[in-house]
Amino acid sequence: MKQPELDRELRLLVKTEAKKNGWKWVAGMAYWTLGPLFFVLAPIAIARNGRFYCSLRFKWLELDRALWRVLDLSSNEDLPFSLHANGAFALLGQEIHTISMNGLEWLPGVLVQQVAEAAQQGGERAKEVAGQITSIHSYLEFIQREHEAFLRLDPGAITTIWTETLLVAMVAGDMATAAEIARARIAAGAHGKFSVGGKSEFERALALCET
Repeated sequence: MKQPELDRELRLLVKTEAKKNGWKWVAGMAYWTLGPLFFVLAPIAIARNGRFYCSLRFKWLELDRALWRVLDLSSNEDLPFSLHANGAFALLGQEIHTISMNGLEWLPGVLVQQVAEAAQQGGERAKEVAGQITSIHSYLEFIQREHEAFLRLDPGAITTIWTETLLVAMVAGDMATAAEIARARIAAGAHGKFSVGGKSEFERALALCET
């Protein structure tokens, strides 16, 4: 099977699984909410080496809205809800489950099976995680643990959760802590994950906190 054909089949299968589970879909990804949490299941199939990869990520949904206020992009709230899944100015979210396989032969039914299993595992993992998070503070504790575990496996990885930590403080109404985080990141020369008008989210957040 050639890559364009594989991509088309994958998009159709994601749509089918999303409908089956009561989820939404966009650009080959399935997304849904459980309480205040937003989940995205993103599978990839590569024809050349028979690779199938699927990632499940999640975030506290309100953090995107807080980010938009910081970046002066609150008009994003009037755009399609799918922006939380594939928007350029939306948090990617914390990865909580992956499937990775190589050397698959793309015979009839193989991709169907892979996507169905990914959807089942993703749905189960999402419910498991949602059951562990009772507040925005337990959400932050959860992603901190996941991030620390990731860094233990890959100490050289260049990834942080400072943006999420800052936004959690803002959503919780703790502007003093948010301002402290922003000042520390600016002093460290951090550019952050987002920039609008030549200013990072840390610079914009600090200005917002100080008003």
